[in-house]
Amino acid sequence: MEDRNTLLLEKKELSEKIYKNTLAQSESIADENIENLLILVESRQKLLDRIAGIDQGMEQYQRNAGKLQTLELDIINFFKQIYELDKENAENLAKIKEETFNRIQQVKHSKEAMSNGYMKQNISAYGYFLDKKK
Repeated sequence: MEDRNTLLLEKKELSEKIYKNTLAQSESIADENIENLLILVESRQKLLDRIAGIDQGMEQYQRNAGKLQTLELDIINFFKQIYELDKENAENLAKIKEETFNRIQQVKHSKEAMSNGYMKQNISAYGYFLDKKK
């Protein structure tokens, strides 16, 4: 039973790290720091992989019917909080994506207006003929 508790403690620590990572992701999204966000997503995936390994190790231990230990409840609560933060992060990323798309479209339209309107030069295909009167 001690092995099970050790695994649960490790899983709780990892879930706390994932929670902190998710908070850091929120900050990166708010600051529009995509490079840092990518680093955080990569480290989060490593933490999730470690938790998946713990879950596989815990399959050998049978749960007591209907009884969840305090550690298990803490882990569940962390993942509920992580889920809520992930939803917020996804919404914020979608907003940033939409804003970026709109800015790109504005630049594209501005460029077209400049090149087709203000800076357009009439190209004479036949050349100019100047008649000199004598």
